[in-house]
Amino acid sequence: MHSAGSLDAHRVLGNVLAGLAVVLLVAAAVAHPTRRMVAAAIVLFVLTGLEGVLAGAGTDSPSLAGGLHVVVALLVFGLGAELVNGTRHLVPGRR
Repeated sequence: MHSAGSLDAHRVLGNVLAGLAVVLLVAAAVAHPTRRMVAAAIVLFVLTGLEGVLAGAGTDSPSLAGGLHVVVALLVFGLGAELVNGTRHLVPGRR
């Protein structure tokens, strides 16, 4: 099993991503982008929270929750990339 300190960077990254999901959710509420972008920001926020719960559940022993943590992380990454791609039209000179 891993020592407590060996996953510190991983844990910090997860906390940073959760904080960014909150910031993105607030930005989506304030900026009034398309409904699709708002929905994606909400889903990203929920998935990020779910990922944290699954990660916590998988720390004590290897479990299905720990494995699902990886799957949800891939969904978060893909949805985050889709959100970035969806904002390209907002940058002047880009399509």
